[in-house]
Amino acid sequence: MKDSQKKKWDAFYSSTKREDFLHLSDQQLDAILKEFPTAKTILDIGCGEGQLLTQLTMRGYDVTGIDVSPIALSRVDLDTTIITGDFENYRFGQTFDIIFAKFLVAFIENLPNFFAKTHSLLNRDGGMVIISPIVDGEKDEEIFIKKEDFENGYRTYFDVRFDTSLYQEGNKRLAQVILTKRG
Repeated sequence: MKDSQKKKWDAFYSSTKREDFLHLSDQQLDAILKEFPTAKTILDIGCGEGQLLTQLTMRGYDVTGIDVSPIALSRVDLDTTIITGDFENYRFGQTFDIIFAKFLVAFIENLPNFFAKTHSLLNRDGGMVIISPIVDGEKDEEIFIKKEDFENGYRTYFDVRFDTSLYQEGNKRLAQVILTKRG
């Protein structure tokens, strides 16, 4: 991740006037977790201020969060593993049953490498949950990822278990995609 992205996220989390990211309701999260009934370890990439980490910790999971923004991470008040760093360059010493990536794939510089790394960090029956704005066509807002780029990124490493639109307007949608590790 470029230093300019880190500065952008620090500025976002420092601002008093900002929109919160979509939080998963307890019902939505429980439905996702039912897809991985044997899961125990979870990685939250781009965990921000730890809202999802809190929900998962309350359910008894062993969670790890990573984010580039020390400002965001300073607001995480949990007894869990928190990493200040760039996912793309960080070397993890463990694997996980589930990986969450909310609102970040549009900011990944090399999607095939990102999906290769997440694949390598998942246990045999593991899966990945991605929540992201996706556009079918040309990208006109930074937070959106082109559908074609997204699909080409994960196709080699993952199978789609579910692809749900949480919201849709024209050729843009907020997607919740559950991927399962291939091979």
